[in-house]
Amino acid sequence: MATIAIITARGGSKRIPRKNVRPFLGKPIIAYSIEAALKSGLFDEVMVSTDDDEIAELSKQLGAGVPFMRSAKNSDDFATTKDVLLEVLGEYRRRGAEFEVGCCIYPTAPFITPEKLCTAFARLRERRADTVLPIVRFSFPILRSFRKEGDNVSYIWPNFAPRRSQDMQPAYHDAGQFYFFKPSVLFDTNELITGNTVGIEMPELEVQDLDEEDDWKIAELKFAHVFRKESTAVTGNNNRRIMLGAAQFGMDYGISNRIGRVGADEIKDIMRMARSSGITSIDTARSYGNSESVLGKIGAEDWNIYTKLSEVPREILADRQDVRKWVTSCVRESLSQLRSDSLTGLMLHHPRQWKGEGRFLRPSSNSANAVWQRLLVSPFIVRET
Repeated sequence: MATIAIITARGGSKRIPRKNVRPFLGKPIIAYSIEAALKSGLFDEVMVSTDDDEIAELSKQLGAGVPFMRSAKNSDDFATTKDVLLEVLGEYRRRGAEFEVGCCIYPTAPFITPEKLCTAFARLRERRADTVLPIVRFSFPILRSFRKEGDNVSYIWPNFAPRRSQDMQPAYHDAGQFYFFKPSVLFDTNELITGNTVGIEMPELEVQDLDEEDDWKIAELKFAHVFRKESTAVTGNNNRRIMLGAAQFGMDYGISNRIGRVGADEIKDIMRMARSSGITSIDTARSYGNSESVLGKIGAEDWNIYTKLSEVPREILADRQDVRKWVTSCVRESLSQLRSDSLTGLMLHHPRQWKGEGRFLRPSSNSANAVWQRLLVSPFIVRET
């Protein structure tokens, strides 16, 4: 079964200029869509349809293909998603490539995860649907909505005004993230939403349109809440107390270890299986060989990363400023190795130093937690979760 992911990213966004390449919590927002598609392992082809040279070059750097540029006709404000998909699939057809399953992925959808894509793909096959898409419930009954004329408001549908909201049928809208579809049906019907369309409901915390500046800020807040906490929102499981240990990712670790370090492909499989089981946190350390750099190369930005400091050098224990500089340097190096802009947690590998060995932390401190935050966390950015 040949499958393709088509990421639609034109360059001419008006309300938020250069929206598709704008940094979202530290990296271009289109990177989230490309990475989710690649990590899902579902697609024979992951391509970006764009009319913009910068977007094309960035997409290639991120691992997507840009085999041809989008036409001017389908790059203006009036071109629809359907128009773009038909153009892309038509061009592939002219080049002798046909696909049984397509997935349109929007470039400004950071809440997409490999797991969501896998779930939707499975639903497409199980239900033999024409299209599967994520949907989200309207937070208020739309049948009791108002129209506004000047300062005056009135019910659009007055006959529903006396109805209690809890008695009204829920309504849903497109989450604006992706569509799985069958290209043959799109060619035959010229429609993406047919009578055989299946919706997968998403929580409101994992959906956000990005049309205005305030939308962007809200999306970053939601993303930080959903993915930077030890959340079970993606998988629905409750394995928050379990962490994936990464020592063997970077060194020959374990008294009974006879295979040495785990290879990159095995690590990807382990991480995929752990994530599907609801495990969202990884434990690593600077002393675990090259574990941090391995995770950085594979990509662990959607995980909660906990790393550990090595033993604080004894010769600097007596000087808080030296300790501060040492910790700052260590954390920055860890972030660089992990290719991340933040850590979920930072731990000591030698907790006896917490208790005041040398003069790192004095037992007379009013609050060890307060001292830890003031002494160590303040020099660098570790996002609170």
